[in-house]
Amino acid sequence: FEKCMQQQRERARNARSDDQSMGSQSVDLLNFTDKSEFIGYDHLENHSKVIALFKDGVRVEELIDEGDVVCEQTCFYAESGGQIYDTGVMENETTILEVNKVTKAPLKQFLHHVIVKKGTVKVNDELDLKINKDDRNLIKANHSSLHLLQAALQKVVGSHIHQAGSYVCAQYARFDFTHFEKLTYQQIREVERLVNEQISKNLKVVTDLMDVESAKNSGAMALFDEKYDDVVRVVKMGDFSKELCGGTHVGSTGEIGIFKIVSEESVGSGIRRI
Repeated sequence: FEKCMQQQRERARNARSDDQSMGSQSVDLLNFTDKSEFIGYDHLENHSKVIALFKDGVRVEELIDEGDVVCEQTCFYAESGGQIYDTGVMENETTILEVNKVTKAPLKQFLHHVIVKKGTVKVNDELDLKINKDDRNLIKANHSSLHLLQAALQKVVGSHIHQAGSYVCAQYARFDFTHFEKLTYQQIREVERLVNEQISKNLKVVTDLMDVESAKNSGAMALFDEKYDDVVRVVKMGDFSKELCGGTHVGSTGEIGIFKIVSEESVGSGIRRI
């Protein structure tokens, strides 16, 4: 079972890498080494300078219709770890850019895919960056609910349950986990009850930075097939949940609102999806 599970994880990871690399592995992007910094999870807007522009992977000096913008600093979260990217706008007095996707270049710079709504954008332009706050709040709530869900599943169904994939957007959250049979109606209701109980307690969500080994030794849940940086974020929700995670989260569990499981099904041998 474990051998087949590992093979499936590698297939999924390779497919993901192939998909992500097709547009991003251009020569210009591979040779682009300037730094682009994510300024933090609590910033919803910032002011920054354009350091590079790309059109279909080719470096250009100006965009007049559509392409990718790299700034020195950004408040936009790039798609990562199952969580969708932020959307929003970049603008100044003469230019308005609609940001509809944010990914990472081969050397981890933040690529904002934009549609030019007004004016043009050139390298060295100064822009105000503003994310869609409503969507960010919904994404945060959905992401935090998955941490509570995993902890509840382990308590109700069994400690063998581990995350096998996830997807988080503004509309919903999806969670894949290791388990060998369909959850019963009673189990699903009890998991829902447990999660909503933690939400009603309005537990403070605390994030700490620590090295990987210290994080794992502290009891934080980790994806064992994931490659982590030397320093990781540990997200803790009371005494109920503790996980390694690089995504955005609520400040306290009460912000999640109400948690509801709408479906539970098989998506492969030994993998269930909520």
